[in-house]
Amino acid sequence: MESLRQMGYTMLSMPSTEITPLLLLVKTSAGEVGNLNAGIEDLFEPVNRALPVISEDIPLPSAISGTETVDLKIDSNLSLLKALTKIFSSNASAQFSLEQKKNVKFKLNNPKKNYVNIIKLDSFIQDARINTSAKSILERLKNSDLYVITEVVKTKSFSFEDEADSKTSARLIDYEGTDYQAIAIKAYQILYDKSSLFSDRPEGFRIRLADNIKIVRGEEEYPAKQLSDAVVNLS
Repeated sequence: MESLRQMGYTMLSMPSTEITPLLLLVKTSAGEVGNLNAGIEDLFEPVNRALPVISEDIPLPSAISGTETVDLKIDSNLSLLKALTKIFSSNASAQFSLEQKKNVKFKLNNPKKNYVNIIKLDSFIQDARINTSAKSILERLKNSDLYVITEVVKTKSFSFEDEADSKTSARLIDYEGTDYQAIAIKAYQILYDKSSLFSDRPEGFRIRLADNIKIVRGEEEYPAKQLSDAVVNLS
């Protein structure tokens, strides 16, 4: 996990097949963001410049796919590995218990990434027409509470072993899925440029690298709550 963080990636709390570049994130609490379940094209409508194209799958460098020791005392590390184990629970070795371990050796097998061209994305946002119908989201946008995903790291195969018994190859746990699961991202914050009385600069938006996100929370952190009454009185 540390190799991903050192390369500027933010970890997801829950791996997902649905996280892709150009999806929007919204600030939910101090230093954390959540999935807005909408794409940037839902908020910015093209005028003269098209939305940038998402790249094909690209293999990651060996520094990321190599084996590394993961500290399970860090909540986000434990949460992600437990989530990966749950996703691939059809594997017979999925009963391997993480809660009792302090450290494990973890390896991503053939991880891939997708990304969008940052220059083209910035040009698109500055040239686009804003969707003024989304008034509540527009308010969050003008408060610079929205982020756009620009790069995704994903895998469908990984392995880990108990660090204390690393010499025993039988302890190696392998998982293989059919679909790629996003586990980390890079994102840019969408900033609001207010028009000024002292310059000719018009109102608009731009982006900057978001280096202040601690973690991207999944829906498991915000469970749905059913309404207790069939009729809700709003008066």
